[in-house]
Amino acid sequence: MLPIFLKGGPVMWPLLAISLVALSVIVERILFTVRTQLRRDRSVVERMFREVERGSVDEAALLGASSRDFLARTLGRALAHHDVSFSNGLLQAAGAELRRF
Repeated sequence: MLPIFLKGGPVMWPLLAISLVALSVIVERILFTVRTQLRRDRSVVERMFREVERGSVDEAALLGASSRDFLARTLGRALAHHDVSFSNGLLQAAGAELRRF
């Protein structure tokens, strides 16, 4: 492999550097995705839905605010602003989570 790399000339060094950067970004994104999936707690989202069905929107918002699950946090932020506009609250909360991604 090394003789082929050296035959490529000086253009191979930037290609090698960019390949290493791309590989490190790919590994980091995979680790981030796995870590995010491991932090998911679907039971919190289910409890939030049950609280909303019972009419305890504020309790559901508190559950979401204290959760490690990104979906529960998004719903919690949206529910905290349900009196103004749920859809706008949901968009703002989703935007905040997307910045993290």
